[in-house]
Amino acid sequence: MNSGKDCVTQRPPRRSHHIVLYGLATIGAMAAAFANSVHERTTVLIDVLLCSVSLIFLLLLVGEVVKLIASALRSHVSADLLKGLALSVAALCLCFFIVEGTLGLLAKRPQNASLAQTASVYQPTMPDEWKRRDVEIPGATKAYYWHGVLHVYNADRMRRTEPWPVRQPSMFRIMVVGDSLTYGQGVAEELTYPRVVERALQSTYRCEVLNLGVCGQNSVKVKETLEKFAPLLKPNLIVYGICLNDFLPTEKQHEDGYPFPLPEAVKRAMVQHTRFGAFLEREYTDLLRRLGLMDSMEDKILRFVSWQERFVSDLKDMSSFAKDHGFGQIIAIALDQWPTEKRMEIAKLVERYAAQADMIVLPTEEFQLEYRDRGPAELVVSRWELHPNAKAHAIYAGLLTSKIKELPVLGACRTEH
Repeated sequence: MNSGKDCVTQRPPRRSHHIVLYGLATIGAMAAAFANSVHERTTVLIDVLLCSVSLIFLLLLVGEVVKLIASALRSHVSADLLKGLALSVAALCLCFFIVEGTLGLLAKRPQNASLAQTASVYQPTMPDEWKRRDVEIPGATKAYYWHGVLHVYNADRMRRTEPWPVRQPSMFRIMVVGDSLTYGQGVAEELTYPRVVERALQSTYRCEVLNLGVCGQNSVKVKETLEKFAPLLKPNLIVYGICLNDFLPTEKQHEDGYPFPLPEAVKRAMVQHTRFGAFLEREYTDLLRRLGLMDSMEDKILRFVSWQERFVSDLKDMSSFAKDHGFGQIIAIALDQWPTEKRMEIAKLVERYAAQADMIVLPTEEFQLEYRDRGPAELVVSRWELHPNAKAHAIYAGLLTSKIKELPVLGACRTEH
């Protein structure tokens, strides 16, 4: 009798109630975590705590759903098996949240502006204030802050928002062409080498320097820019800031190596929405290159002779165009912010090919030897922005200013004192 009574009174739990309860709790915890993450004054510890609570309720919800399905199918599901699976998933998620939280704490740590160009190279995660933030700027087709610096683009993707100034006969006009190194990706506009050259020359000469750098251009596109804008702007001098990757072809190259073994959509979501995903992607790519499983840009340039031949042809076309239209010899300078043995070899190719095209070549070997193999901390913006920093731009500007001051034609524009 007692055993029968016990069987009647000890009813199985109503799992549907538990599922609804855990489901609502999961949604509430996730909503709180999302709301907290978009709040400007949030802390990473609160983020991790709310995400952990969400995970706990989610695991309880999954467990109840599995048991309900097993009960409906009249199959036996081992409690130990469910517990083991739940603990395994929880352990993996806990490791993820620990790493994500640690990277988040480092990202929210205040940055010392004086160390922004050096110590940042060794940080594992990007500070939040350096992340890209789109803005609206009058006259710009696109504008955003990146590494705390405003980047603007006009219709030609150049770094200006106003029309080109009217040509003044008494003003010595210099037109600078190139890619993102000339544009000044990652540094303030007033710190780019064209602007530094302008300030240096204006102390003695009536001079203006127009920056026509466009991100992503190679020698083919630079040639098109030169041929389009030189007749319109009528410069007294043209400067070509040559990036080493100007050898690369216009068409997009397939990435060598082995892709990380995850579906593309999953990888994209992890990289865009988690610090751990971005960190893992960067370290994985670096590992492939160290193991020789992914070709570097330098290896490709030195191996593909056809790229070099096209580059030489572009330089000769630019030089001939400038002379035929009365702009004189082009000054060419090889820009590099990370000198190594291979990169120095490519820089020598640049200078040799520019000389063959009858350009005025600025030798950079002394600068390259001084900074060779020092690593990225010296002359790049940061670990996430490998373009030249303000120090590198100042070095380029110093080399150019010295050479330009040697030109006899500049003397006619000397200011009266």
